[in-house]
Amino acid sequence: MKRQPTKKSGMEKAAISALLVQKKSFSLQRLMHDYKEITHQDVPIPGVSALPLDNDFYEWQWNVKAATNNVYKGAVLHFKLSFPKDYPLSPPTVYLLNTELKHPNVMPDRRICLDMFEKDKGNYKGWKSGYTVLSILLQLQMFFFDIDENFLTIDNKKLIQENINAMSEFKC
Repeated sequence: MKRQPTKKSGMEKAAISALLVQKKSFSLQRLMHDYKEITHQDVPIPGVSALPLDNDFYEWQWNVKAATNNVYKGAVLHFKLSFPKDYPLSPPTVYLLNTELKHPNVMPDRRICLDMFEKDKGNYKGWKSGYTVLSILLQLQMFFFDIDENFLTIDNKKLIQENINAMSEFKC
């Protein structure tokens, strides 16, 4: 007999909901597991780092260096991931912190617009509770740098390159 694909079962939702009311919430346990996955990789992801804030495990800083051969090559981008208290049932909100850089999927409030983070009729379009922080970062890295440059005007491309050059000249 062929099994029909199902959405999250009521039992799965109930189990996660029960953990949410315990002293250490399921979302915090999951974020701690995701943190261990990132920090104990056998093969680190080149040009990528992500860590939670010291005082808030629900907010992470993520940096990625663009290695692709496009308008963003050489840029170091800084992101903020804000995880909801019901993570992984709901996805994080992701913000680009480099205010000077343009991208077709960055909203005016610097939030990243991507199907996996967007709600449609109460459900997230592409979000799966099995996604980990590492899988989110890998998807964002591919998404952000694998763009169709036809969406960028010549002036925007020039401005992006000028901003990347200025960022690379900055010294602490």
